[in-house]
Amino acid sequence: MDNFLFTLTGRVGTIRTYRSIFKHWIEGQVKPEWTEQDLKQYAFNLLSKGLAPRTIKTTLRLSRDYIQWSTGKVINIQPIIRQVMKTKQQEKVKALSKEEGVKFLKYCEALDKELYLPCSIGMYTGMRRGEVWGLTWEDVDLLKGEILVQRSYDGPTKTGLSRVIPINAALEQVLLAESLNIADNKTRVVPRKFDPNPRIKRICNLAKLSREITFHGLRHTFGTVALESGESLRKVADVLGHSSVQTTAEVYWNLMDKMDMEIFK
Repeated sequence: MDNFLFTLTGRVGTIRTYRSIFKHWIEGQVKPEWTEQDLKQYAFNLLSKGLAPRTIKTTLRLSRDYIQWSTGKVINIQPIIRQVMKTKQQEKVKALSKEEGVKFLKYCEALDKELYLPCSIGMYTGMRRGEVWGLTWEDVDLLKGEILVQRSYDGPTKTGLSRVIPINAALEQVLLAESLNIADNKTRVVPRKFDPNPRIKRICNLAKLSREITFHGLRHTFGTVALESGESLRKVADVLGHSSVQTTAEVYWNLMDKMDMEIFK
């Protein structure tokens, strides 16, 4: 089994998660001779234990890869994933409404200038926290109105791929004001790395918003508002940097409940 773990690829944090899931839920439990029916039964057993559907999805993928690595047998796990998601939907993502998002940024601008810039980028682009802190001014093209996302703060993006995100009018004004103070294009857009979450929580409370969010909640706010505004699932997936449209549909399941997951195979 240890040899299988050496075949796993991805970012350091992702590999660490994979190894943990393998040790806790697969090693000594999933058998190489298992069939699709065996994996289905195991998945629903994990569901009954309270394991999060997204963790079960990762467990199924690793189990499939482990079985294929061991025996060469290929198992289609997509029907199992769909049934798990339909049986117990994921909790709604923690996101702000469009109106609350605007209010949140206004409070940031007034009360916490340092927080305002990264939160504006997160809110208006859906970029991950590490991607925002990894952004340099050479990645920002104000003339074209685009941001090139090609790294996280401490390495590659989560998928290892780069993507281009459009800059809307509100974010353009924020970035334009900040760009007047830069020394050179190699300078990071957010000059100092810090933990934004305690300060975001404070702003949420001061603004008397309906819920507290984290920086990742800004990403969810972007995704939720974009989908509610009529943007296509494909476009939202591309901007968020999801590996597939199915990932986006599963994250925002509460907005997708009338869509047939069969089309996301």
